[in-house]
Amino acid sequence: MEKPINVLASCHLKSEPEDYRLMREKGQNAVNFVHFLSPVDIVVDGVTLSMAKDACIVYTPGVRQEYAPHHSMLLNSFVTFMPPPTFLTSYSLPLNEPFYVRDGSKITRVVEKITWAVADSRGSKEWAMNEGESIDLKIAGWVRELFDLLARVQIGDSPKDRRDYMIKRRFAALRGDIRLNPGSWSVEKMAKYVWLTRSRFSIVYKELFGVTPNADLMDASIEQAKALLVSGEQPFVEIARVCGYKSVEHFARLFRASVGSTPGQYRKDAKKPEG
Repeated sequence: MEKPINVLASCHLKSEPEDYRLMREKGQNAVNFVHFLSPVDIVVDGVTLSMAKDACIVYTPGVRQEYAPHHSMLLNSFVTFMPPPTFLTSYSLPLNEPFYVRDGSKITRVVEKITWAVADSRGSKEWAMNEGESIDLKIAGWVRELFDLLARVQIGDSPKDRRDYMIKRRFAALRGDIRLNPGSWSVEKMAKYVWLTRSRFSIVYKELFGVTPNADLMDASIEQAKALLVSGEQPFVEIARVCGYKSVEHFARLFRASVGSTPGQYRKDAKKPEG
């Protein structure tokens, strides 16, 4: 008789702050499937891979796990479980390296079912018994449904799949470059970087990152300005130029609208001694 699937933990749409970082040096004594619903940086063999939303990874037992939000709040779902010996080999899925999926909403719905069943065991058991099947078998069936679905919706090796994968990687790389140097970018330049018209680019960007390119670009420039105001004594006019603003007045107006204080007050408050 085949060993049953034992789900140890499951979470549906878990959010983490921008400064969150998961690092398990020795991994876990179980399989850990993670679906990222926001951009994420995943470290694999010492290399940081910047991934757009709908990236997934299946960690096998004992493998190092490390990932962090990509300049924004992290939203993810996961299922940690002990499978039968041949479970993973029966699916054509990458292991311990990220891959993309189409229509992540379907995966979210299956993980939600598993999460509720595991969390509300008493009510779930009563419901499952009424259905004529034990809750453990129900949960195991949903885990199999999850991996069947992953095998179907993963982006594979067809020309369209490869194109979709490269587009997502290029968008993620673009967003990383914008965060490092927002002043050198415009929406038109961003669209050209990924070979799309501005209108199409704006639609895809919002789908991948949940924010418009204009809003993301402004947020990146404000964050860079805050860092420059705190780290040195650069004149405001120079900070405005570096961050991509045409005038110091425009910079000061947008900074105050976003942060709630003028650049001068922000610098003064940041440099006040603590205590």
